[in-house]
Amino acid sequence: MSVEIDGQTGLVLTETQDGCTQPGDYSFACVNDFVHRLDTQYEDLEALCLGMASHFEKLMATENVKWIHVNYQLPDDEMTVMLYHPDLNEPVWLGYVNQNFFYDAQGDQLPAGAVTHWAEIPHGPE
Repeated sequence: MSVEIDGQTGLVLTETQDGCTQPGDYSFACVNDFVHRLDTQYEDLEALCLGMASHFEKLMATENVKWIHVNYQLPDDEMTVMLYHPDLNEPVWLGYVNQNFFYDAQGDQLPAGAVTHWAEIPHGPE
């Protein structure tokens, strides 16, 4: 594999492997510069399209966490969720709710009003 590096910024402009050249990343500026280069070949553009499709699939597979304010809705009783306690150094903890009281994962009851938000635990990679 060979790389072309920008002499001023030190960023990778292109990577060439097995005779196929690709932009250094999929940012608009990098792809735009790559597409408009005079030496870009059809095979390079074809590989760019496939690479971008794979990149977009990875981005779309990322799970978003939706934080819900406790005044709006509580999780089901005994359902393990992520809890947000803004007054702690590490504000996100695993826990659950039981009869409108929040508990940490070890079963210790948290002070009333300490938890402001909760979210379902992401499912992780498939």
